[in-house]
Amino acid sequence: MAHLSTSSKSLSAHLHLPDAPQILDLRDPADAAADPRRIPGARPTTLAELEASDIASGSFVCVCQKGGKFSQLAAAILRSTGASAQSMDGGHLAWIAADLPLVASGRLAEQWVLPTDPTWDELTSLWVLRRFIDRLAPVMPVTRDWLDQSADVWKARIVPNEPCDLASVAQLSHPLLDVLKGGSDRLIAGRLTRITTPLDALDLVDDWLAGEAA
Repeated sequence: MAHLSTSSKSLSAHLHLPDAPQILDLRDPADAAADPRRIPGARPTTLAELEASDIASGSFVCVCQKGGKFSQLAAAILRSTGASAQSMDGGHLAWIAADLPLVASGRLAEQWVLPTDPTWDELTSLWVLRRFIDRLAPVMPVTRDWLDQSADVWKARIVPNEPCDLASVAQLSHPLLDVLKGGSDRLIAGRLTRITTPLDALDLVDDWLAGEAA
């Protein structure tokens, strides 16, 4: 029943894609404390929280320390609700053994603000946040002259001007960070005239990366 699990290599190849599965980190508190790093985009949760949630759809990969009881039970719980879910073979330890990217837990804000008129570098920084750090992170656009005040009032952090700055704080190392450079501010400006939030422009970065890889 190979479809019930996936490998660390397969998951790592999909991390940056807009349709990547949601990653759930089910390591127990002792294991998570021993290594507070997590797979990029992973959200800590427990079996009890999953059972109490109202998840009815979506695609998930569940990860625990070794790919055993916690991740397999979590994936089964999610499938019973109608979601698509797999456990990851070998768990967190297999990811580390494969020398794949990790992010530091607890070093970043829970919510963010960014300019309503982001530059290419600011948009790619947002892309790194939403693809590699927290796909569900609350991000609110405000005009540049109110960024500092808005961040203060909302207890938020301003999305950094450069993706490498955000990656540095998160202790994230990924080969795509170098590929993100060189996009056009003019391209973003054109898109912003047709949307209400920069979050709807992240596909520009996806298209840029696809073109660079072609």
